[in-house]
Amino acid sequence: MFLGLGNLRSFRSYSRKYRIPLYKTKNINCKKTISLIRHLRPDIIYSIAFPQRIGEQVINVPKHGCINFHDSLLPSYRGLCAYFWIMTDNQKESGISAHFIDKDLDTGKIILQKKFKIGNKETMQHLYCTSSKLNGEALLEIQDKLENSLVRPFSQNKGEPSYYSWPDKAGYK
Repeated sequence: MFLGLGNLRSFRSYSRKYRIPLYKTKNINCKKTISLIRHLRPDIIYSIAFPQRIGEQVINVPKHGCINFHDSLLPSYRGLCAYFWIMTDNQKESGISAHFIDKDLDTGKIILQKKFKIGNKETMQHLYCTSSKLNGEALLEIQDKLENSLVRPFSQNKGEPSYYSWPDKAGYK
């Protein structure tokens, strides 16, 4: 068991089991990858825990766009390792946001958000697991809404967005 997630399997095992092609790339924005994506002509691209910025050439390929699942209630905690920074800041509530990817990082229109409380004894791993479960539920909900033309995205609150990068040594302490 890893992080309390049960018996995890690799993407490769699932791609074999369900006969889903699996493609690997080091750079989503390189010419070869963009050419492959154009050839595949996806209706939608989902991004979950993907540490690269997806460029406009990729964003513009799928008919329904690219959707990112982010581990915070945007516009707060934009960027990387949101759950780490949420715990560092001792937040009592968090959530996930599913949003369309645009040219800037974590700024696209929101499709849905799901909130949850953070208890006093929660760990970063627990927050990660809770966010992961909600992201999975959100993906299924969004897919259903897309198939029935029920997606109604809304602009992010222009309030006070925050952006975070990878934790540095001071952050880990």
